[in-house]
Amino acid sequence: MEKNKYDLVICYRIYPKISKTPAVFPDDKYKLSELCFKSLVSSIAGKLKVKFYVILDACPEEYKDIFLSNFDSSSMEFIETKAVGNALTFKKQIDILLSQNESEFIMFAEDDYFYLPNCFYELTEFIKNYDDVDFLSVYDHLDYYTNKIQESKSQFRIHNNRYWRTVPATCMTFITRKETLKKAKRVLLTYTKKNYDASIWLVLTKKNICNIPLFSQSLFKDSLNLKILLKVWIYTPFYALFGKKFKLWSPMPTIGTHIDSSFLSPLVNWEEYFYNKSDK
Repeated sequence: MEKNKYDLVICYRIYPKISKTPAVFPDDKYKLSELCFKSLVSSIAGKLKVKFYVILDACPEEYKDIFLSNFDSSSMEFIETKAVGNALTFKKQIDILLSQNESEFIMFAEDDYFYLPNCFYELTEFIKNYDDVDFLSVYDHLDYYTNKIQESKSQFRIHNNRYWRTVPATCMTFITRKETLKKAKRVLLTYTKKNYDASIWLVLTKKNICNIPLFSQSLFKDSLNLKILLKVWIYTPFYALFGKKFKLWSPMPTIGTHIDSSFLSPLVNWEEYFYNKSDK
């Protein structure tokens, strides 16, 4: 394969069942998936040369139409799995993105993210312009404003009239470099052993993992945060103490959002975008 043939290689995983409570199409995963993928294509808007690897986990045949009818089929490959689940499709993403030689810049993508139009190129420009951008979230997570486990001193930067800041953790949709993925692979693979995504990111960014007041507060007031912190030391104790520290960045305002109705990114009228897109 020709190296750096594409600006970005995206490995996109999709499953035909609904998780959590989507803010739109809560009972129709096909329409929800179509809406989300169309939003990604609209955000790319011809400004980037992108290759997609699409992991279809137990998806009916018609799910391929979501991708083939909205993107160039010559820049798309399908991988079908048989209901192997979230963790193993994530491992499959790692394998695919490390084995490809078409771009140094890679993306892990899930099927329940919505993207704002014509701005995805800002993500790739940001990571390409700064060597200290190890990982890049598409998502200004609501937890950054509401959850103490996400409180941390941030580094700020302005690029393309948007603020960017370092954050402690994100979800499993993110952009990185192939070489960075190689370095972080061992920690990321603990996701397949039932480690939490938040625990993985905290150990990679070295944020709040030794925060004794946060541990104490979580012990009595927040059982989920306590589990997140404990899993850091259960799954990756050596890395937490001695492993490489990475910088994870997030855009402000956001470029995309997880479509879970409880965690939509702030400062955007999402309904306006959801229903304008779904009507087309």
